[in-house]
Amino acid sequence: MQQMIASGESTGRLGMVLNKLSDYFDREVKIAIKSATTLIEPIMVVCMGSIIGFIALSMLLPIFTLSTSH
Repeated sequence: MQQMIASGESTGRLGMVLNKLSDYFDREVKIAIKSATTLIEPIMVVCMGSIIGFIALSMLLPIFTLSTSH
């Protein structure tokens, strides 16, 4: 990045070089965000499934216990 800015200053095209750098870093950030959300999504599905399963079991287990005790 420093070399690109230095070459932009020496050639007098600093604005064009900075625009290219900003485009490059915008693409890099978009790729990083997409990768992060792709990795987080399965983890969230497993967590939500575990929470819902725990709630369902905590509601159904007393019912089954009452029906088997008589």
